[in-house]
Amino acid sequence: MTNSEHNFSPEKVLEHLFDLLNEEQIVKKVDEPIDLAIQVFRLKITVPITHSEFNRVLAAFVRHIFQSGIQLPRHLSERQALSEAVFLLERYYENEDVKGYDGALIDAIGRDTENLDLVLSRLTEFIKMTERGKYVEWAFADNYSMLDWGKRKSIVSTFIKQNETWLPPELVELDTARHVNHFNELFLNHMSTESSIRQVFSVKI
Repeated sequence: MTNSEHNFSPEKVLEHLFDLLNEEQIVKKVDEPIDLAIQVFRLKITVPITHSEFNRVLAAFVRHIFQSGIQLPRHLSERQALSEAVFLLERYYENEDVKGYDGALIDAIGRDTENLDLVLSRLTEFIKMTERGKYVEWAFADNYSMLDWGKRKSIVSTFIKQNETWLPPELVELDTARHVNHFNELFLNHMSTESSIRQVFSVKI
C-alpha cells in the first residue's frame, strides 16, 4: 500500500473540492488574471473599423489573453488566435439579427471603436466561461476522476451522508454506486444550491 493510499480521506477530498470550486476561488484563479491581462492590453486601432481591421484586433486580443491571462499560457500565431476568436464567436455570439462571427462583425464595423469594445467585452466573457469550464474539469480530474472506483464510491457515499438533510430523498435512497459516474454534476448542483441559499440568508431585511 502506497503512502497516498494509506492517507486517503474522502472527507479531505471533498473539503479540497469545495475549496477549489467555490465561486470566490474560481474568480481568483480564472476571472481576475484575464481581467488583469485586458487592463494592460494596448493596440493602435485604425478607424473606420473594416473587416480586415476587425480580424487583426481579434487576433491580437486573443493572443494577448491566451499568453498572459490564463492558467496554462498558450503562445498562438496570429492565424491560430483568429481561429480561436472565430470559434468562440460562432458558438456564443448573438445579436438581434445575426448570430456568430458575422453578427459580431456587423456590430463592430463603424467609424469609432465603441461597438468594437463591446464585442471584445463579450468575447472576454466567452473566454472566461470556457476557461472556467476547463478549471472545473481539471479540479475533478485531479481529485476524483483519476481515483479507482472504490475510492470514488467512498467519496460519493461520504458526500451524501454529509448532505443528506439537503439532498432530495430519492437521491439519498438510491444505491451510491449509481452516483459514482455522475458525481461531478451532483457536486456542482449542490454547490450552486448552497450558494443560492447563502445569498438568500445574507439579504438584510
